[in-house]
Amino acid sequence: MGDKPLKLFRVCRADLSSQPPPAARFINRTNAAGLGLGIKATSTPDIIDDIFGRKLPIPAGYLTRFGPPGLHKNVLYASEKHTTTFFEFGYHMLKDKSNMGRSIWVALHELELVGTSKPLSVNSQQNSAQLLLPGSYSFAHAWILGLPLDSLDILSYPNVREGSQSGGTNYAIYEKASIAPTKTTSKLYRMIPASDESVQIQDMDGTMILNAKPIMR
Repeated sequence: MGDKPLKLFRVCRADLSSQPPPAARFINRTNAAGLGLGIKATSTPDIIDDIFGRKLPIPAGYLTRFGPPGLHKNVLYASEKHTTTFFEFGYHMLKDKSNMGRSIWVALHELELVGTSKPLSVNSQQNSAQLLLPGSYSFAHAWILGLPLDSLDILSYPNVREGSQSGGTNYAIYEKASIAPTKTTSKLYRMIPASDESVQIQDMDGTMILNAKPIMR
């Protein structure tokens, strides 16, 4: 992976609590209106532990592109660009119609790719166009299930939600030892999905920093 670990980003949902847990595990802030809200964002090390500690095999109701149901390995997704991970997370928000118009707190986590093996490039596969179809995971699921389980460590693949011109590279990590947290504190944002399939991303003060429109199909 080179002398310097590759920096990656991942967005995860955060929660509101009137009784914030200890600061050792959570980030506590005050909202722009001055109301005392405890916004808890699970720490980056805990995010890694949670994902790789999930019961296997992957259950039928948990659908991701390179984590098919029945797979006996968990997978952590992250992006080279922080804007890309907002598009990726926004896509999944928009799939759930109950999110429309809601202001949802999320945390942006910074990680490092520390694995020593060379990532398997999805883009180099002969059927890469099918593996990366925006609206279907079926080809990707069949491909992953056909690979030797021991060979699954790191995948790299082009982002399909942000568009080919601006979208960064995504990574699917299957080995816990290949990903690590950085010392950077997670940052909190609001994401507001809309019925026109756009997602507004705001900082803690309510200032819009990005209006994302993920490619849905």
